[in-house]
Parts: sequence; structure tokens; C-alpha cells
Amino acid sequence: MPLTIGNNVFTTSLPDVDGLVMVTCLTDPNLSFTVDLGVNSLNDEAVRYFDRIMLSSPSREYRYEQARNPGPLLADGNIASMKFTNVRHSFTIYWSSEPNNDKVVIKDVLKNTLLEKTGLSIGSQNLRDFFVENFPLRLRINTSSLHDQYRAIVTSASAYQGNNIDQISYEELENHSGMAPQVIQSVDDIIQNMRREYNLDIDVLTETFARNRRRRSTEEKEEVPPPYSEFVEPPSYNDTCA
Repeated sequence: MPLTIGNNVFTTSLPDVDGLVMVTCLTDPNLSFTVDLGVNSLNDEAVRYFDRIMLSSPSREYRYEQARNPGPLLADGNIASMKFTNVRHSFTIYWSSEPNNDKVVIKDVLKNTLLEKTGLSIGSQNLRDFFVENFPLRLRINTSSLHDQYRAIVTSASAYQGNNIDQISYEELENHSGMAPQVIQSVDDIIQNMRREYNLDIDVLTETFARNRRRRSTEEKEEVPPPYSEFVEPPSYNDTCA
């Protein structure tokens, strides 16, 4: 990744030799852990989502955020959580205060649960002690590219306002009449909520895709072929061989 927590540095492998999601502590091997869901098919599915998230961006300059509010952890009886997300999907590990009660949850941008496995034991007692010493530890590793962010916004807008968007005419959009103002405001609310939740830079996102649209529009303009040149009669056989 790498991710620094306190005096320790963590990184990921994609995946480890056993086909499991693995997070390695470079400074203390006792804090390294693998995520084993106990069933090969679930592990395969978990690895696919995790790899997709971690490989979302060609850059390794991920955005790390650490929330200090312990409320969500205490409410669910957890001591730590680690979320990997590309906005379109999230892979979250929850460490419980109770033994053998850790959990992995994979969700999409609409908060639909795609996979959930409870009753797990993830990592060593050293790891649990580390989390308790650094409580509250709520980490989010955001790997999203601008494309991921754009697709996530489109997915959310379509899911919540798709039917209304389809009913708006071009004239209503142009004149800001009918349902257009209400739907536009609703879509803007969706975008702003996502901006706050994932710390998105909407200005950069808008400018990037506007620039791409302008470039594609320029490239797609039909080239006008040059006018045909006046036909010149070639010399006759007799002339060339005289």
C-alpha cells in the first residue's frame, strides 16, 4: 500500500500464496494477517472483489483516512475496522471485542451487501492487542480512480432518480421547467452526499470528464476529404515509345 499505523507499516499482497486476502506488517510480522472465510468459493469471491478494489488505480498513492469517532465501533462491539474501497465497492474487516466473532462485509455503492461472513478469527492476539492500544482505529483506504468515482455517481443517480430522469424532456431541461428542477436538485444532493462520504473532488472530476468529452467531440468530427484533382490524360503508348 503501504499504510502506517503508529510505528508500524502495513502492505497488501494480491493475493497471497494460499489464495487469501493478506495484509502484511513490514515492521512486525506478528501483526500480519490473512482473511480466511472458511469456504473456498467465498475466499475466491472475496479475493476477486479485493483485487478489483486494490487495482482500481494505476497509482499506489492511495488516500488514507482514519476516523477517531469510536461510536460506530462501540455500537457494534468492535475494537477496529479496516475498509478498502474504490467507491464502487467496499471490502471491510471488523474486529470484534469478542473472540471468534470478527466479520468481513463486501458492499456496492448502493449499500447492497454482496458478501458477509461472521464468526471469523482474523489475525493474532498481538494484532488484537495492537488494536486495543490504538483504539479507536477506523481506517479507510480509498483506491478509486476518477473513472470509478464517475461510474459510482452514475450508478447512484440512475438507481435513485433513473425513472424521473427518463421522463424529463429536452425542453424541460433547457427551460428548467416541469420536473427538471426537482430531479436536478435530487441528483446534486446525491453527488454532494457522495462527495462528503468519500471526500471526492467534484471540481476535478467535472473538469476531467468535460475535457474528455470535448476531446472526443473534436476527434469524432468527420474529416472532409480534399477535392478531387483534375484528371490528367496519360500519354499514349505511341507517344512514350516514339
